[in-house]
Amino acid sequence: MNKDYAELQTDMSPTKQQKRNYSGYLRTGVFWSLVITSSIWMARDISYILQSVDTVWLRPIMFVIFVSCFTWICVPFWIAVAGFFVNLLRINPLILERHLPLQPPATQVSQKHAVIMPIYAEPAPLVFGAMAAMYDALYNHPSNEGGQFDFYLLSDTRNPDIALEEASFCQVLRKEGRENLFYRHREKNTARKAGNIEDFVKRWGARYESMLILDADSIMSADDILQLALLMEGNPQAALLQTSPRVVFAKTLFARLIQFTSRLYGQLFSYGASFWHGASSNYWGHNAIIRVEAFRQNCGLGELPGNPPFGGQILSHDFVEAALLRSAGWGVYLIPWLEDSYEQIPPTPLDFLQRDKRWSQGNLQHLKLLFRPQLLISSRTFFVLGAMAYLSSPLWLLLLLCSTLSTVLEAMREHVYFPDKYQLFPSWPISREEDAFILFGATALVLFGAKFGALFLRLTDKKQRILFGRPIKLISSAVAETIFFTLLAPTMMLYHTWFVANTFLGRIVSWNTQQRDTDYMSFSLALRSAGWISLVALAWSLLLYVMSPSELLWMGPILLGMLTSPLLIWVVSDSSLGTKARHYGLFLVPEETSPHPILLQVQTSEERLKNLTFPVSHCPDYIPTEKYQEMSAHPLFRWV
Repeated sequence: MNKDYAELQTDMSPTKQQKRNYSGYLRTGVFWSLVITSSIWMARDISYILQSVDTVWLRPIMFVIFVSCFTWICVPFWIAVAGFFVNLLRINPLILERHLPLQPPATQVSQKHAVIMPIYAEPAPLVFGAMAAMYDALYNHPSNEGGQFDFYLLSDTRNPDIALEEASFCQVLRKEGRENLFYRHREKNTARKAGNIEDFVKRWGARYESMLILDADSIMSADDILQLALLMEGNPQAALLQTSPRVVFAKTLFARLIQFTSRLYGQLFSYGASFWHGASSNYWGHNAIIRVEAFRQNCGLGELPGNPPFGGQILSHDFVEAALLRSAGWGVYLIPWLEDSYEQIPPTPLDFLQRDKRWSQGNLQHLKLLFRPQLLISSRTFFVLGAMAYLSSPLWLLLLLCSTLSTVLEAMREHVYFPDKYQLFPSWPISREEDAFILFGATALVLFGAKFGALFLRLTDKKQRILFGRPIKLISSAVAETIFFTLLAPTMMLYHTWFVANTFLGRIVSWNTQQRDTDYMSFSLALRSAGWISLVALAWSLLLYVMSPSELLWMGPILLGMLTSPLLIWVVSDSSLGTKARHYGLFLVPEETSPHPILLQVQTSEERLKNLTFPVSHCPDYIPTEKYQEMSAHPLFRWV
């Protein structure tokens, strides 16, 4: 292992533990002081600007909405600020010490660990190719510690043909010598992914110290897997260590834009979140290692009272599991310096939105848990922030509608210059344009500040400049992705508003297999999906053009993005454009200019499995000897 190795907490004495607790409380207090202070400053400014709104009853509505939205965007801003300075000073965000290049620790992995991948009707070459590559990398590692790890593919696939194909691939891989690679097909996919993992913990969890949970598109290097296991063994107070996955294998222009954006700016947010949250970080459901016994004792999920979508099975189980571990006194950490953790993303905006549709309902469901006893404030905060990721969209839309309504009402109303009979001087209309520009600038700083910080760090690092395609290409790519996402933001706002509305109307989302790959989307599909947004924008633009052309200029970027929504979705869903962008050096990421060997191994393994043809007569599940261990529901859910 040639990476930095940093223990989370090696001194478990009461005095040291108490100091670290105080440090966590101090960081949390400083963070929310910064967020609240920023919001108060902007609240004062917006209250002054709103005095120019003649429709008095609209003022408090717009004030509350704007302050709520601005507070929401202040949270990632201050996370990024901390991440910028942590990266600039090159310090560990958890222990606040400078990274030192250390030799591999003398301590070897001493416990048994499981690497598990829950799957549901996924392309078999994709998942088995990735597992085979990770298995080989770990078992061929110079440390010779691969024998401490067992690999499990936990299938919930309902299609018998796909399930047979999965078992067939496992049979082939095992015959090639991967004896510690196991496959299990569950007859009933109760409780979806959470139930799949619970079944594993009940049947085989007692065999392992921890389990590394992967998604169907997850990839991790052997070094990172070993370091996570060492960190878990060396820190008995830690129950969950979450890595910050990087996007790879993007083909369409949209996926390449997301890949570039997350790679360029993501480091600031992951390091900043690790700094602010410490042992009270969150869990994203994959590319994380979890202590099995802590999970077994505390993370058995029941069902929420009432009917779906707010009742019934918990959809986004990851946030809740992190909250339950924290309420039981365990540490949940984000480990951003393990950099060889990867994932893939949906290839088109429509596929991306389909995933968001499920996530929005799951995150909104968390609101029902806000006032349950035993949960820590940090966990409740994550629930609120998760819900605000989608609730902010209808709030922004409502603010825009209020602004338009105010403009229309003022245009229809004749200004009275002498409202009092004996008034000596006229009452001129109040103009706050200068203050509005200041407000606009402050909002832009909060929204785009992280971009400038990340660009500065990359451009001042010679190695990073080269890995991102050199300065000119890097800056050009950053400008292009900013323009694109500025135009796409109104479309996302309207879709998210629609998702939130459907949830509150009681409509339940389906949880189907995610689209992993595509080369092209027809314009007719884009038009059918987003044409209504163009019609809304056209009507909105005509109204403002008639009532207030100056307001139309302010709304121009938003309305332009809405008008061109179908065209934008269609263009960026083409993989040939993604290929051309890469050819010209745009949106390059280090995983393309200098890929880690595990990524090349995964691609080779996947291509090999795609070309396999073999007869299958009987392919049994390959599972180790069971050792049953009961997993009871956490007290939080015993009121069901």
